[in-house]
Amino acid sequence: QTLSQFYTCVFGYGLGSGVWFSAYNVWVIEIWQQNSAPVLQLSQFMYGIGTIFGPLIDQPYLTGELIHSLNNAVINTTENITDDHIMDVVLGHDVSHRRNKLHTPFLIIGCLEFIGPILLLTMYFIKPYSSEAAPPVTTAPSANDNPKSVTTTQPNNQKIAVFKSTQVRHSLLVALLSNFVAVVFVSDNIYLKFSATYFQYIPLQLNASESAALVVQMAIVYTIGRAITVIISLKLKPQTIISYHMVALMIAMAVLSVGHDRYDTLWLGAMMMSFGFSALLPAIFAFVGQYVEVNNKLGTVIIFNCGILNAFIPFILGSYIEIYPNIFLSIIMINFTIAFALLATILFLTNVLDEINII
Repeated sequence: QTLSQFYTCVFGYGLGSGVWFSAYNVWVIEIWQQNSAPVLQLSQFMYGIGTIFGPLIDQPYLTGELIHSLNNAVINTTENITDDHIMDVVLGHDVSHRRNKLHTPFLIIGCLEFIGPILLLTMYFIKPYSSEAAPPVTTAPSANDNPKSVTTTQPNNQKIAVFKSTQVRHSLLVALLSNFVAVVFVSDNIYLKFSATYFQYIPLQLNASESAALVVQMAIVYTIGRAITVIISLKLKPQTIISYHMVALMIAMAVLSVGHDRYDTLWLGAMMMSFGFSALLPAIFAFVGQYVEVNNKLGTVIIFNCGILNAFIPFILGSYIEIYPNIFLSIIMINFTIAFALLATILFLTNVLDEINII
């Protein structure tokens, strides 16, 4: 009911999301190691299903900003009441009405989010995870072997030891990879949280319900893209998946930049952007897991970098998107220009070092 309560809830939600984002990906990569890519994509596919249901739950309870329709509305009043007074009364009632309507979808979504902790607690009691290394696999000796000796095969869980020769090289790669994750993460976060607002303030000025409907379609494409990548990730390397998704994103942003005043081009650009973002984060975590050991320390570095960007970029975007809606695309374009440079640097360094047998 008050702003302080709202900030307290947002703080708790953000803290929990940060811990989950870091710990979950570290957990999956540690358990499945080099086979973690399909598992990461599958879990993100389920996340995509949630992004479909979220707007569908919200849509019946959204009214949007009433102030946008006041200019075209006819207000019956008497001469002794000022326009400013009318505006204050109408907007005050509007805020109260919208807040009361939002209680229901927040309650529904909150109940759904309880499913995750319940499942994790159930898994912990049924089959707790052990971090002990798997025992070596003993094989029977062949006829030509010494009968007194047996051979053992160690599990193939070795990471590609990039920059193992010096700590400086390893630290450089960690810095590049963690910043790459952070830039893409904040872009994905902006896309999910601000696209509906962007649609309402571009020249087309979609209303809240129309924006929610478009976001549902984007979520469907987002989820389908992740479902497809679950299969593709069994055949293609993570860096290949990352590359073509980033190309799709750049094309989508170009379409949105020149066609945001027509619904068909807006729809096309939004769907392409959804596909571009669909598999990026899980593919990037699988990519990072190829070159460095993804442990709690690295997870902390990654989430710290993500937190720094998330501390001010959404704040800037939220302050200006209603006045300059194209700042939504501009920030994402800047982020992906940086991401392209980081990815090219990482691939160049790893390929060169592989050729000279440093890896």
